[in-house]
Amino acid sequence: MSKEFSIGALRARDNFEMSRSDIVVKMVERMEIYAVACEEMARNESVRPELRNKLVQHLYACFCELSDFLINVIGIEIYNPVTGRLISAELFDRVYLGEAILASKLSCDKKQHED
Repeated sequence: MSKEFSIGALRARDNFEMSRSDIVVKMVERMEIYAVACEEMARNESVRPELRNKLVQHLYACFCELSDFLINVIGIEIYNPVTGRLISAELFDRVYLGEAILASKLSCDKKQHED
């Protein structure tokens, strides 16, 4: 997804010029969707572990792309003064994505070990 396309798609969908804060809200909403989808996929036992791991990694990549978009294109600067990391990315990464990726990887590793 190109950065220009992302803003254009958001504006076209809503049929009006969005302010910077409106775009940020939309992007964070999308990040939350990716985070929840990632968590759900990691727990879905009906999907083969190898495929589940790939899907979780793809969702994580989408999350990272949106995070990068917010920082580098929109210019969001909401940092934790202690760690220096973006607060929203830090929160989602730790709570949703880190656990989801770990759960998926452990499941995949366990399945491969059993085979």
